[in-house]
Amino acid sequence: MLKHFELKELKQDNRGEICLLRFGNSEPKLEAFLSHTKTSVSRSGYYFKPNKIIGDMPPRIYLVLNGRFLYRNKDIKTGEETEKEIKTGDYIYLEPNHAHMFTALEDSDMIEFTPGSTEKEEMIPYPPYRELVEKSVMK
Repeated sequence: MLKHFELKELKQDNRGEICLLRFGNSEPKLEAFLSHTKTSVSRSGYYFKPNKIIGDMPPRIYLVLNGRFLYRNKDIKTGEETEKEIKTGDYIYLEPNHAHMFTALEDSDMIEFTPGSTEKEEMIPYPPYRELVEKSVMK
C-alpha cells in the first residue's frame, strides 16, 4: 500500500487532462504530473532557468506512457532547434534554457517528473511555442 501519496486533478478541458501526483513524507514532496493529451493539441512552450537547488539534474524528465508526440526543443542561447517524434516508452531529459513543446500525433499519455521543487524553479514562456500551444486550445 502506498503511504504519503496524493493524486489531484489540476485541469480537464477540451485538450485533455492534467493531474498532480505528490508522494513522500518530507518537504518538499516529490512531484510528477500525469497528462492525457488529445490528438493535435500542443502542450508546454516554456523553458527553465538553471536551478542551483537541483544542481546537474534536468529541470524535467518526460516519459511517454502511451501514444506519440512531435517534440520540439530550442536552445535559447544558440538558437539551435530540433524536432523529433517520440512514442510509447521514449523519454526526454530537458536541459535548462531549452524551450520545449509537445504536440500529440494521437491521443497520448505522459508523465513529467520534476526533480527539483516546482516552487523554486523559474519557468519562462517562450512566445513562439506558447502561441502554438494557445492556438491548439482554441480548436
